[in-house]
Amino acid sequence: MKNDTIIKQLYKDIIRINADSKYAKSRKLPSDTYFLDNDYILVNDPENSLARYPYSINGTTLWAYASGNISINNSSYYWILPSGDGKEPYFTSFLGIKNGNTFTPVSLISPTATKNGIEAKRYTVFGKEAAYYLTVVKGIIYSLTVFMDKDEEAVFIFSLINDKGQEQDIYLSNYFNCLFKYESGESNETKWFKKCTYRDNSFMFESPEDLDRATHIENYGLIKRSLSKTPIIVYNATAKNIYHGKRNLPLASAKPLYAGAFEKDKHVTNFTETAIAGDIIHYHISEGEIINEHYVISSKHDSSLFDGLSDYSLSKFELALDNKRKEIKSSTTNNIAIRFNGLRNKEVSDYVFNRFIENVVCQVDFASKSSNSGTVFLGVRDVSQQLEAALIWDPTGSRKKIIEVISFVDPSGRAPRQYSIPPDGQIETRMDLRPFIDQGIWIIDMVYQYLAYSGDYSILDEQCPYFAINGPSSSIKTTYTESLLAHLIKITSYLKSNIDSETNCLKVLFGDWNDALDGLGLPLDRKKGEYGNGVSVMASFQFYKNLEEMTEMLNKVGGNHDLIADLAMTKARLSEGLKKHAFDHNGDQMRIVHGWGDRQSYCVGSFSDVDGKSRYSLTANAFYVNSGFNLVYPDAQKSAIEAFHALDSKYGMKTFEPFFGKENKGVGRIINLPKGTAENGATYVHAALFGVMALYRLGKSEDAWLQIEKLLPPFHGFISTSPFVMPNSYSLNLEDDMDGESMGDWYTGSSNTLIKVLLRGLVGIDINLDGYQIKPAAHLPCKSIDLAITIKGKSHKFIITAGKAEEM
Repeated sequence: MKNDTIIKQLYKDIIRINADSKYAKSRKLPSDTYFLDNDYILVNDPENSLARYPYSINGTTLWAYASGNISINNSSYYWILPSGDGKEPYFTSFLGIKNGNTFTPVSLISPTATKNGIEAKRYTVFGKEAAYYLTVVKGIIYSLTVFMDKDEEAVFIFSLINDKGQEQDIYLSNYFNCLFKYESGESNETKWFKKCTYRDNSFMFESPEDLDRATHIENYGLIKRSLSKTPIIVYNATAKNIYHGKRNLPLASAKPLYAGAFEKDKHVTNFTETAIAGDIIHYHISEGEIINEHYVISSKHDSSLFDGLSDYSLSKFELALDNKRKEIKSSTTNNIAIRFNGLRNKEVSDYVFNRFIENVVCQVDFASKSSNSGTVFLGVRDVSQQLEAALIWDPTGSRKKIIEVISFVDPSGRAPRQYSIPPDGQIETRMDLRPFIDQGIWIIDMVYQYLAYSGDYSILDEQCPYFAINGPSSSIKTTYTESLLAHLIKITSYLKSNIDSETNCLKVLFGDWNDALDGLGLPLDRKKGEYGNGVSVMASFQFYKNLEEMTEMLNKVGGNHDLIADLAMTKARLSEGLKKHAFDHNGDQMRIVHGWGDRQSYCVGSFSDVDGKSRYSLTANAFYVNSGFNLVYPDAQKSAIEAFHALDSKYGMKTFEPFFGKENKGVGRIINLPKGTAENGATYVHAALFGVMALYRLGKSEDAWLQIEKLLPPFHGFISTSPFVMPNSYSLNLEDDMDGESMGDWYTGSSNTLIKVLLRGLVGIDINLDGYQIKPAAHLPCKSIDLAITIKGKSHKFIITAGKAEEM
């Protein structure tokens, strides 16, 4: 289907949403966002939206923001930098409408919108294959379709559809301030080492850089332009100051946009000015006419990119976009389907709820295969948890990523907190090497789940390198490899070596999953080392579960009798340590503590914390249950349920109650977070879902679903991020005017945890290496659930009703 046809249909759908309130209500998400037909999502107010959508190929990701901001990167290598709220964008586009001897510019995107008296209405539509930006002005639909093609090129298709407009003289002007460097921001040196040359409808960027004193790399970028109609005249500029007209003018006030021409064409820019790609292209457009312009951005690390500068065929990219639409239908995410029928809560329609869950599956799929997590790094725990869900519908793609994650482990078995993909041909890479104790824990979980769902034990024989720590923030790839199973054994050994000899619980070192609570590992006497014997009870419960998983895996592959016996002794030791120290008593009351500081000098999550307050913690209670430790020590189950109720709030369970004030020195940087934000007494959705899973395991299915409704965007009127995927948190501090704002979306672990909660908790799938059983929750939020899922290579379809699963 031609792209112009898609644009016309999308505009018709937008008109219907804005004209038919009943229809709009059946499609409505928070923050003036709607589900359209054919997997499209309308952001009706892009000027006030922080929603975004990723388009990725081979790790190179184009982030399309509802506002019109666009960034492109692959791990730490940025083609186009992101720009923050209200800042000048690195990409923009203008339609110039002739008005006598001058022009009135109309911006395609809201960050460069001008107040010029011409009424323009902007809309953003996200599809799975591309983002569509529409600005409607004077009867013209002015649009951009942007996506990544299979050749790892970013394609921008600009269209002018003059359906109802009069014939007139206009121009189109596009601006790309590209970077093409392993940098996540500009500096005063950026312009010195970036060059742009214009020739033959192409803008050629050269950005050499030295990653360190010994590593030089050449970076090349290319923007090629193709036009569907012969223009009246074309002006090109490669210097930022030429495009702006004056050095300090913002883009929205750039003088050439009003004059319709640059003061001069500048075809080479290097060193003295910031190199950009900009143009102003004039046309006469007739009534009913359609004009298309295509811009294709690509990048390599050798100058062969500039070979053959002939125009691209416009039809090539129309076909590429059409093929992407067809590929969506065969996506691996279609290998799982969870459909709710007859929701009891009528605030949200079945249609909206099911579309939302489909989008969360896509969110997990993207995050599990990403090349970074919003910074230059990928979090080991983040990727591992994402893969725990993604492997359910894409074991083949997940297998590759599992091997990648494990390859970044140090030969000692210590996993980094975060890693980055090395530049092409390099063996050294940047790492976040702070020793948060829980990194390896999530890796073991991930591999166990992969084996349980896929039955593919060959992955354990896969030969993987290590990345040996080479300084405070870098590691080097080893020349030797070992099996993936050997990596798991070393990870287990490293965790075992950090069991505290005094309490027999797992030392926290720099921290655990609750990142901001990173003071527990500090030694009382700094002269005796960097870390004391402070403990994470949460991580101790998790490691207890890991020991069971490792034992089960080793029994399956055979041999390793001495190691299996050692794991049994370690598990018994850990169990006794937890029973003795992890539970605080106050008369006949009990509290599961989150952890304690060096030499048990203070507790967190006890009846009397370091500030003397009685405090509940969420994740320690959740993993007391989710690890299965409650089955061997059921005495604290009542206490866990009490904690979950005490932590409840408008947006679901909080991480801690009460919050940590400034007086709580020593517990970590959590005291720097305002009350009711992130981990400090707010609903951190990922953590809340750990609690929801525990409620399901404890048989509290009705309470669990009420929590889910509090956590999911469709049940809210306002979402500050992308309302069609999971956010990472909800802030709540009415004194400081915070009520429901989130820190972020897309990369957050709340997405994968939601999918796992729905499958393991609500539907009740209990899977291990021998097989599975399915026992749905006693309370369902709907009449029935249809589930299609693949387990060990076999497709299953179930109809789920309360407490019952029937295979079709």
